[in-house]
Amino acid sequence: MTDIQVSATGVEADSSRLKPHGATLWKPVLVFMLFVLTISLTGYLVFQRYKDVIKSEKQSELGGIAEL
Repeated sequence: MTDIQVSATGVEADSSRLKPHGATLWKPVLVFMLFVLTISLTGYLVFQRYKDVIKSEKQSELGGIAEL
């Protein structure tokens, strides 16, 4: 059943269907923000891991050079 109101000027659609409700508006924003946060945190953790691995490899190389 559709929500239609009849007025003196004719048939008008229900105005509540034209405007998004406040509860439905924040859900996509929340999902997007969680997605951004997850990608950012994952990128940061991967960067830190690679940084530590590269640092230890270079320290090992420099230690070998120092022994020579």
